[in-house]
Amino acid sequence: MQKQEKMTDNVREWYKKMYADDTWAIEQIADITFNDVLKVLADGGDIYEAIAVPDSVVRERVFEGLEEGTGLDYDVFYLAWLNTNKDQWARKQCRDFLEAVAFLGGSRTPSNAK
Repeated sequence: MQKQEKMTDNVREWYKKMYADDTWAIEQIADITFNDVLKVLADGGDIYEAIAVPDSVVRERVFEGLEEGTGLDYDVFYLAWLNTNKDQWARKQCRDFLEAVAFLGGSRTPSNAK
């Protein structure tokens, strides 16, 4: 399996490489980058609307791709997605990462990424 390397990677293209047998999802996934997905989570947006696939397995896989690309724990994305008392902390983690990527010029992940 190919690791998601950059936040500018297209989610659909990454998903196609990782889960080639899931043709239904590949056809449905929006033309969106991992950076875009992280922005949606940071802003408290609707992840299913953003990726255009109302399927929890696909959402979980996209979160795993974010985990690989950012080095942040999966729970950050999960909590940012949930409506919990910890979602503000998780959304701040997403925003902080986006700011770090912007500081680095947007093409690389911060040095603490896995």
